[in-house]
Amino acid sequence: MLLSYSDLGVSDHRLFAGLLIKCVVQLELIQTIDNIVFYPATSKREDAENMAAAQRDALEQAEEGETEADQGMYRHLSSQHLFKLLDCLLESHRFAKDFNSNNEQRTALWRAGFKGKSKPNLLKQETSSLACSLRILFRMYSDTQLRDSWPDIQTRLLQ
Repeated sequence: MLLSYSDLGVSDHRLFAGLLIKCVVQLELIQTIDNIVFYPATSKREDAENMAAAQRDALEQAEEGETEADQGMYRHLSSQHLFKLLDCLLESHRFAKDFNSNNEQRTALWRAGFKGKSKPNLLKQETSSLACSLRILFRMYSDTQLRDSWPDIQTRLLQ
């Protein structure tokens, strides 16, 4: 017999609500890392306004020797800081990938009444964390100031 969400007890509702909050917070953290490292973004409208302003400023920055890659906090972070952020992003990626690969667990959660008409998944977390990681790694690999870290960067890229 399948349980419906209304059949669950208060503790189950709290458990599922807590799990959902953790998933949302994890996604927000991934996006926040990306925004801090590269360029802060808050909404699509503000992104469009920022992009237009950035394009106007690009000419001025080019004249001053700055590039688009200099936006955000990337240039102020050491390779150790970037590697620490990468470790967190890759841990998030591994967790989401393992969860998404565990069909039995996803089915059990779905049958127990976890939110949605389909099995729960962490696909957005899996892809966003990997995309941000790769963005950081490729930026580091193209940074001549981090030449000493290139072997570590190459190793991480190949993994």
